[in-house]
Amino acid sequence: MKRSLHHTATGFGLLAALLFTTSCNRNGSGTFQGVIEASAPGSVTVRRPTDGTRVRFLLDGADTSRAYGLVCGNRITVQYRGSLRATTPARHVAADPTYARAVGRWGIPDPSAPDSVMGVQLLPEGEAQSMRLKTIRYTSWEVAGRCDTLLLHGTCTAADSLQEFSQRAHFGRDSLGREALQLEGGPIVLNRH
Repeated sequence: MKRSLHHTATGFGLLAALLFTTSCNRNGSGTFQGVIEASAPGSVTVRRPTDGTRVRFLLDGADTSRAYGLVCGNRITVQYRGSLRATTPARHVAADPTYARAVGRWGIPDPSAPDSVMGVQLLPEGEAQSMRLKTIRYTSWEVAGRCDTLLLHGTCTAADSLQEFSQRAHFGRDSLGREALQLEGGPIVLNRH
């Protein structure tokens, strides 16, 4: 299930505003904001959700220091040069770092199978899958209103009924200093695997 991603992280919003104010209509350049649909060596394809406009941006010579892997589904702001066409050269590219950081496998060792991990796999485009969990089925995720916070969605089987849930998770470090996701409402800390 694909969900609309809502990113209001302060740092990303400020960066987008800065890029917009410094590039709007100066020397035939502008800013394009949207969602990454595809990335390949040397280019990224971005779709603007408001009207469906798609643009392939060429990255040769562009500042990609804030591209964060160009993960599909991530929000992105591209400052471009020239006029906006189906294929346009990019000057600067900035994506949401929290989204890129989240994609991957997060879990704890499975007590019944020590070589296995149980937890959640966060996929591009806001999809999620449970890993070795019998009663919890993660289906989707999104970046919640602030940096370093996610909202996980799914269903839980309890007392022979299926219930939908949403659960917040915060990035941090575990007691060994490893990157971790702390699930709200309990002591569960998931590590990247």
